[in-house]
Amino acid sequence: MESTFNSIIAAAAPLIIASMGETITEKSGVINLSLEGSLRLSAMTAFAVAFFVGHALAGFAVAALVGAAIAAIIASSSIVLKLNQIAVGFVLTLLAIDLASFLGDSFVGERGPRVPPLPIPFLSDIPFFGKVLFDQDLVVYFSFFTIAATWWFFYRPVQVSTSRESANAQQLRSPAGSRSTSCVSGTPCSAARWSV
Repeated sequence: MESTFNSIIAAAAPLIIASMGETITEKSGVINLSLEGSLRLSAMTAFAVAFFVGHALAGFAVAALVGAAIAAIIASSSIVLKLNQIAVGFVLTLLAIDLASFLGDSFVGERGPRVPPLPIPFLSDIPFFGKVLFDQDLVVYFSFFTIAATWWFFYRPVQVSTSRESANAQQLRSPAGSRSTSCVSGTPCSAARWSV
């Protein structure tokens, strides 16, 4: 039972990391429908590079570059070119999935390098939960970190410096029709509302 849950969490780690990134992306107003295609193409590229190089770290680095390239296409087409985000994401999903299937066909059945487990002392000795949660590799631990970091990013308290608090309060109380460009600590109003 413990090994089953251990394997489930290990397999879910890449999905957790991608989901946290997509959550932040959609918070910024960009809809990235190419997530599945990005995952598959990044995974295929990572395995191919790790297989030839013999080191998993090289695969992770190349996978990050592939994912960043697809995200850059989404961002530039949506923000700069003002194209339909749903249409661009749908096309990129199909393209990336088919490209991953075509290029990765020769690697089916091959065994590549693995990320070794890194048990956390004392915590990994806890009955059941120790084996499931704390006897994992660095990828799983990083997925745990992304959950906490995303939560902090959304719900972090907004710090207001006391030296400028009265000036900002005066600016917020400006008469209707005045052009106030700052809300909190010199941050534009839209950015301040977004960061809360």
